[in-house]
Amino acid sequence: MQGDVRLFRVLAIVLLQALVGSTYVYACENSKFGGFYAGATVGFGKGTFDDIDLNDPNDPAVPADIPLYNVDTNGAVAGGYAGHNYQCGATVFGIEGDFLWSGMNGDQTQAVSGVDLTADTATKYLASIRGRLGIDVGSALF
Repeated sequence: MQGDVRLFRVLAIVLLQALVGSTYVYACENSKFGGFYAGATVGFGKGTFDDIDLNDPNDPAVPADIPLYNVDTNGAVAGGYAGHNYQCGATVFGIEGDFLWSGMNGDQTQAVSGVDLTADTATKYLASIRGRLGIDVGSALF
């Protein structure tokens, strides 16, 4: 839970800096790709957790012959993104961050020594921060 709070704080600080940075006047004005932007996104995610090992050598109640689990997950994702680009001449550079809530989850049950054991997996959040460097070529940005 503390990791989630720290992630929220870092993302909030980066996005606030992008917003504040977008209010200043820079030497390169009237650019096509410069400025602040924000948006929302929704979608579907799919993934696999490979080789989940449930063996616990410190717990004698856990059988030693538990097989490795491979759990497929899927579910909805939704969130938002924001960033700021700067353009000087044909050079464009900037920063963008996003944060997504994830409903991706899955489970797998296996019988071990007559006992059904289940591995449950879930992805709660996805977040990223990335830099941008590009070249303005007419109406396209590479």
